[in-house]
Amino acid sequence: MGKGYRCDAGEETGQQEDPYAANNCTRGSRKNRMAMRNLMAFEYGRYMRIVIAIFAADLTAYFDRMFPSLSNVSAGKFGMEKNVLLSRGRTIQKMRRAVRTGHGVSEVTYGNEEGEPEIAGELQGKGDVAILYCLQSSITLDAHAKLFPELVLPSPGGERAIRKRNDGYVDDVNTWAGKIKRDLQDVEEVMYDLQVRAQGLTDLNEVSGGSTAFHKCACQLLSWRSTGRTLEINYDMEGIGMVLTDAKGAALRIKMLSPSWTNKGLGYF
Repeated sequence: MGKGYRCDAGEETGQQEDPYAANNCTRGSRKNRMAMRNLMAFEYGRYMRIVIAIFAADLTAYFDRMFPSLSNVSAGKFGMEKNVLLSRGRTIQKMRRAVRTGHGVSEVTYGNEEGEPEIAGELQGKGDVAILYCLQSSITLDAHAKLFPELVLPSPGGERAIRKRNDGYVDDVNTWAGKIKRDLQDVEEVMYDLQVRAQGLTDLNEVSGGSTAFHKCACQLLSWRSTGRTLEINYDMEGIGMVLTDAKGAALRIKMLSPSWTNKGLGYF
């Protein structure tokens, strides 16, 4: 990969080590790393009694929707050699594709034909597609970071902090929102902030050819209710929700999960 792709940018400061370091919100497919990042944030919210929420996004067949030309631009930004990019582009341009179903693999193939619309897509299962997606996702997350501030969860002494916008695991991304203040009226504000952030990420993914599978997405909210003497976790999600729109303007209400629900996402339960 030319000068070298890295995904070990500093988490404490949120700063990247060099131009070839990926956005620190993406960790490829290292599921144990992502599990710890999410667990720490929700445990912080539970101990500190703050309102915190995530939008768990799932993209539709994203590897098949990637544009090879855009993949090459992303890979070039991270130092991939020009000759490798040219070889990749020409190979995909000329390759023939079979159709696989439950009845087997077709003997007839299809591919790009002169004078016909170009067939895009990096294809599921191709050896380089996972790392190429991580590079393209890193650029998308960089753009998202320029639009929205971090959620900062400071340590008691203030010397360190958990800093979060998104957590990425392959093509799944959790987007975060929250408030440090212990105000019971903060739920509406946090959910609105989460909706704006989630819509922003959805729009950025669609710009690069992606599509969000809204029916597979979910929101999870940690909020509180007063008993008169103390605060208890609120498990009632009635009247709480958020709506996102796709590239065609169609709106869909996202499924809400109670804090007690086990959510399988980002490679962990």
